Amino acid sequence: MVIKKSIYILSALLLLLSCGKGANDKDDGANQEVLVEGTYSAILIPVNEKVTYQINGEVQVSRYGDQFSVNVRLKDAPAGLHKQQLHSGNTCPNKNHDVNGDGYIDMSESRQYLGDTLIPFDDDLSGIHLGSGFTPSGSYRYSRSTSYYLMLSDLDINEEDFFLENKVVSIFGKSSIGEVPIACGFLKKISDTPTSGQWEEETPSPRRPGPRPGPSRPRPSPEPEDPPEPSPPANTSWWERMRQRWQNWRERTRDWWNGAGQPANIQALKR
Repeated sequence: MVIKKSIYILSALLLLLSCGKGANDKDDGANQEVLVEGTYSAILIPVNEKVTYQINGEVQVSRYGDQFSVNVRLKDAPAGLHKQQLHSGNTCPNKNHDVNGDGYIDMSESRQYLGDTLIPFDDDLSGIHLGSGFTPSGSYRYSRSTSYYLMLSDLDINEEDFFLENKVVSIFGKSSIGEVPIACGFLKKISDTPTSGQWEEETPSPRRPGPRPGPSRPRPSPEPEDPPEPSPPANTSWWERMRQRWQNWRERTRDWWNGAGQPANIQALKR
């Protein structure tokens, strides 16, 4: 009887343990699925100091439902075209990885740390080769969005195998030995709720409007001017010019005397 009771208790304990393990496993899977959604940020740091030692910037990658967005802000970048990618690795190369000692971390030396290219941040995120013709240059701001599930179908990656946490993003540029990584960073989750995720282009401050004009005022009519004296015909004698001037003066005097210029008593007698 004691043996049967002990077996019963042991069986019950095993059943509870198995049930607890299954619940925990299910919760872990749910937590992993939740961790996929969110906004992730990577602070970019220089990789090849012989190309540039002051480059900096930030990459934000967000996924909410079927919306997948990438925003990049790169500052103090050298001139020339730059490729930008999300990698499968979780290690940024540094100067200790310069195996041949030439002062550069080349593509072969960095590939084993960066891993394979998962997503190129080009003009079309939905396909790995669709937007390859687009390459930003110098310092820039980049913003693109696509369907999350459409992107995964082109990459041939299962959703449960795709995680953004600790993934490496890198920026490539030109050097004297060819293309090399110039900046790198790790993605870390910074938000669980959707945000704009956009860095808008800087725009000048709006112009302050000037004072509104008041009602228009009538402008005073200009006073009529006396017509200019007719110029004497050419090739006239001095005596003829003097005679014409005397006649013009006499006519103006007569008009004035007969009009407003007359004394008041004379005007009254005329009435």
